[in-house]
Amino acid sequence: MLRNIIIEVVCFSALFAASAFANPDSVRVYNGDLRISGAGNGLVFPDGSIQYKAEIQGPVGPQGLKGDTGTTGSQGPAGTNGFNSLILLVDEVSGANCTNGGVKIQTGLDLNRDGALGAGEVTQTKYICNGSAAGSATAAEFPIAATSGREMSRGAAFDGTNYLVGIQGDQNASNSITAQLVSGSTGSLVGSPISIGRTGGMSSVAFDGTNYLMIWPDDALYPNDILYGQRISKTGQLVGSAFIIGQLGTKGRGRIIFDGANYFAVWDTRGSSSDASDIYGQFISPSGSLLGAAISVSTAPHGQREPAVAFDGTNILVVWGDGRNQSACYTDTQGTHCFESDVYGQFVTKSAPSTAGSLTGNNFLINASSLPRDNPLALAFDGTNYFVVIEEETTLPNACQASGCKWDIYGQLVTKSGIPTGSIITISNTSPDHKFQNVIWNGTKYLVTWTENWGTPTTGVKGGYFDTSGAPIGSALNLFSTENNGRQPWFAIPHVNGTKYFMIVNRGVPGTDPFNVNAYTSQDVLGAFITP
Repeated sequence: MLRNIIIEVVCFSALFAASAFANPDSVRVYNGDLRISGAGNGLVFPDGSIQYKAEIQGPVGPQGLKGDTGTTGSQGPAGTNGFNSLILLVDEVSGANCTNGGVKIQTGLDLNRDGALGAGEVTQTKYICNGSAAGSATAAEFPIAATSGREMSRGAAFDGTNYLVGIQGDQNASNSITAQLVSGSTGSLVGSPISIGRTGGMSSVAFDGTNYLMIWPDDALYPNDILYGQRISKTGQLVGSAFIIGQLGTKGRGRIIFDGANYFAVWDTRGSSSDASDIYGQFISPSGSLLGAAISVSTAPHGQREPAVAFDGTNILVVWGDGRNQSACYTDTQGTHCFESDVYGQFVTKSAPSTAGSLTGNNFLINASSLPRDNPLALAFDGTNYFVVIEEETTLPNACQASGCKWDIYGQLVTKSGIPTGSIITISNTSPDHKFQNVIWNGTKYLVTWTENWGTPTTGVKGGYFDTSGAPIGSALNLFSTENNGRQPWFAIPHVNGTKYFMIVNRGVPGTDPFNVNAYTSQDVLGAFITP
């Protein structure tokens, strides 16, 4: 019968005779089991062999050679596809997360595999906020023309060091034509005010690399204005005499650019009836000579008015409000009244030294509407497309509230071939009124500015950045607000010198009619710098 052997110290054979070795262990039978007890120092077997205690062990032998690698097993079944990681960018309005607005970034896995990041799939949210300088801080202002008289401005040009600001008015008369050089780095006035010695309306300015050319509607044959020009040096000296550029109406306006070879001025011939207004242009050499005859940019039926102009390196684009389609009309007891409801454009080829450019193609439609548009359009070029900024009246005049008509600001991108691209862009259509829009391209983004709540105690100038697709970058900027003394910022024009924006700000205290700027008091021209 097989018995259990329990070894407490060392293993041994079932048949033996125990004898003491050092301190011998004892061997006994207990309940049929053979047991050994003792210190475990060793045993002597009947044949004389000795079993030493277990702790005595010889040295470890060398490791054997590695066996051959077995064959590769078969490939297992494919696993289940993982979930895509998604990122969602959302504009963040001014608030607790971003004081001045910014962008909310949400990330997570597309658990339901629908290609969209749902609310239940967001695992992380981060914010990139706008800085305070570009968000809501009012820019510090400095005086450009702030005499006891009444001054206004809507144009300037940069010569690489200074700006020349065209000004209507001085301490002697509100229609004196003057100008002022302003440092492009500090805003300090450079020299004294420059008197042209003539009277008229607000001016537009361009620079040709050597001199400036300033144009304005002159009072020589008032009330039938004539578009005049005057060259001015970089040091503020008059170069030659003032000269006639073209015939305006009683309310005509002019704009001017330099195309790398010559100046190009555009204007409308609007008189007491805008229905008879047309758009003309004129090339002017840097020496002040008219190149060829005036160009008929648009003489379509009904009114064309308030042109804007920009240059893309090859062609010049002129845009304006157009009434040829008679799309915005109403009838009352006085008859039928129609307004310029559409935006049209026309390309003009670049000029050459001493040679005028010419029209290329025909007038083309940029934006159609059944609502009237008014006031100057704004236009800029970003290297690929033009950005046309439009001020639109939201109702026909006969449907306006007693407080006046509401206006909103929209935009439209146009290619270099004259094709509108993308949908109409909403720039600002909130509950306040929006007017006097302007736009500038700084090399990376657009800045659009406008006046909000004009004619009220809360009048302010706002702005917004937009990318090349017309999408807003961040939230609206609060640039200038009404001062404690009641002076309102009613018109601000941005310019750029490559590193920061130079803003021309018109301020004044409204009279009985808050929409009549000619009745404002304490009316001055100020400047401010804004870092992009």
